[in-house]
Order: sequence, then structure tokens, then C-alpha cells
Amino acid sequence: QDKHGNLSSLNCDLLELYCGNGNHTCALAAKFRRLVAVEINSSLVDAAKHNLKLNSISNAVILCSPSEKFCSKILRQKRIISSEMDPSDGIQIDVENQEFEAVLVDPPRAGLDTATCRLVSAYLHILYISCNPDALWRDLEILEKSHEIVKFGVFDHFPYTKHIECGVYLRRRSEQLGQQTGNLPETGARD
Repeated sequence: QDKHGNLSSLNCDLLELYCGNGNHTCALAAKFRRLVAVEINSSLVDAAKHNLKLNSISNAVILCSPSEKFCSKILRQKRIISSEMDPSDGIQIDVENQEFEAVLVDPPRAGLDTATCRLVSAYLHILYISCNPDALWRDLEILEKSHEIVKFGVFDHFPYTKHIECGVYLRRRSEQLGQQTGNLPETGARD
């Protein structure tokens, strides 16, 4: 964190949900001590692993799992054994012993599911990439209860169409810092 508590190069771990072929994973790996990325599509998982190898990135692991399943397991067990998700890895990830302070989500057009939104709200820093402003708006209404929007960007990757990409950086509200930092929410569903 920089002197203002903003996200910069961190000596902590990053959880990335909906990692796709690893574009963000490769770009951010050098900024974090360790990166755990999750993707549902096995072809994209293979592509992401290939990208890590091509870019000589050794501090990241890619898991094949639906985000909702992954997040529900973490909320229940506070740990994931990746061999349950992807037998080729056999890597055990103990969430309690990782210093996950930041999470990056780049969900599909539907936005975040309930379990993912609950887990994401537990992190100090949230980077949210969205291709659907309506789903983003809905999710921000929930996330703004515990986090404040620090930066918001709109990107017109598809000129002359109604489609836009948004990037949002949220940071846990200062009054929430002592209450939940490092603790995963135990109960609660989306409003």
C-alpha cells in the first residue's frame, strides 16, 4: 500500500476470479507475492497456464473451478485443496496462511454471484473489471456497504456500440478496517 492506503505493489497475495486466459494474471504477478487465479473454462485454464510458462511467472497458480464453488468452499472451510478442482496440480492452498488482501474480479455479463460477492467483500482491496454496467451497478450497491470507490474508469473498447468496459478500484472503508480485515464473512446473503 502507498502512504494513503491505496493499492500499489504489495507484499501480499492476490486472488483473481474469472481469470480467463491469464492476461491480468501475467500483468499483475510481479506486483504481488503470490497470485491464485480461478477460471471455470478448462481451455482458458490451459491457455493461462501456458501464458504463465511463456512469461516465466512462477508465483501464480491457476485453478479450474466455477467462482461460486471456489468461493463457497473458502467461506465454509477457509481453505482449498486445488486437487479437488484440478487434479493435475495437487497444490494445497491454505487461505488462513495466505495474506490475501486484494482480489481482482472480471466476471461475465451477469456480474457476481452471491457467494463470490460475499467473499469479495471480505478483502481490503477490490479491483472490479466489468463489461456490463447494470451488473456492476447492482454489485457496487452491495460492495459500497463495506468499501469506498477510490477510482473508476470507463473504457470504450468497442467504438460505435453500446458496449463499454469499466474498471473500479474499491478500498475497505476506514470504519470497517478493524472489524473485518482478514476475516471472511460467516453469514449473510445479497440484499
